[in-house]
Amino acid sequence: MCVRNHTLSQSHGRNPLSGWSLSGKASVEPAPRVGSFQKNPQDFKILNDNYGVDTRTGPAHHIYGILTGSDAATFEALSYNSARDKSQAYFGSQLIKDVDASTFVYINDDFNKDRNHVYFLGKILAGADPSTFEKVVQVRHLEKNRTQWTFFYKDAFKVFDDYGRDLAEKLKIDAPIDPTGFLHYGGWFVKVNGAVYFNNSLQQSINPDTFEFLDCSASRVSDPVGTFLDAIKPPEYFCYGLADGEIVERIISYPGP
Repeated sequence: MCVRNHTLSQSHGRNPLSGWSLSGKASVEPAPRVGSFQKNPQDFKILNDNYGVDTRTGPAHHIYGILTGSDAATFEALSYNSARDKSQAYFGSQLIKDVDASTFVYINDDFNKDRNHVYFLGKILAGADPSTFEKVVQVRHLEKNRTQWTFFYKDAFKVFDDYGRDLAEKLKIDAPIDPTGFLHYGGWFVKVNGAVYFNNSLQQSINPDTFEFLDCSASRVSDPVGTFLDAIKPPEYFCYGLADGEIVERIISYPGP
């Protein structure tokens, strides 16, 4: 399981293109060139931090350049990193090949789908069923203000982590995971085929029928200060739950994929 901050914009403060501000209003600074397009504030419509359209000559734009062949009249930004028009779809500035633009939708952050495929980072996610693919909602969300979040996805046949990997292969489970019984308690706790796993490891001592996730943080529950340094990558997380009336504690070093 990976932990990433998907809510932050790709750019901070001023946009790298100084004529394109993050406020949603055109800058009054001299218009820079993006490719061959001389941006004119009166002709340029900002859709979000990363996408905009030239209402005068037609192409849509990503902050890294012109989306060649795009149709401004039908172009829409689905999220900060995905967009479509009447015939094409994009992940960032990347054109997605063989996509059905009319059914192309945003799922979450790095995932999209159309009627034919599920896409991860703009590439087809092999083995995923687009008709049933969805984000797994945590049993209990982390309610405090954190910069790190964890996600899973599932379809009628498989469970995937947020790198698009088959969770059964990642956990080295021989039997297929039953998606209908899969639960993301919160943090690094999940329920797989009737058993609790923490950070990809089976937790035989935890009763899956009574387990309740409490919290994951960068300081212990007993810490009277309870300071969270969200701006600094914490070296460890302390995760807590309840099972059979007793506190369950697990510790994980700063996780990666």
